Amino acid sequence: MTGGNRGELDSIFVLQDYRGYGIGQELMTLSLDWLKTNSAKTIAISVLFGNDEALPFYEKFGFYPRTYVLTK
Repeated sequence: MTGGNRGELDSIFVLQDYRGYGIGQELMTLSLDWLKTNSAKTIAISVLFGNDEALPFYEKFGFYPRTYVLTK
């Protein structure tokens, strides 16, 4: 967790062969519960550009794209 009551998840990844078993959902639920228990008010998740497949998963948990960070 970062300062100022801001939490951040780097990413959640489940191998293709294991998707559809609720593993990602369980990882997200446990992670969000931990952040909430530790007073996170704002939570951010980093998703690599082009990984559009992941966006609907995160949207189920109330996340949406807000900022683009460009790197060189």
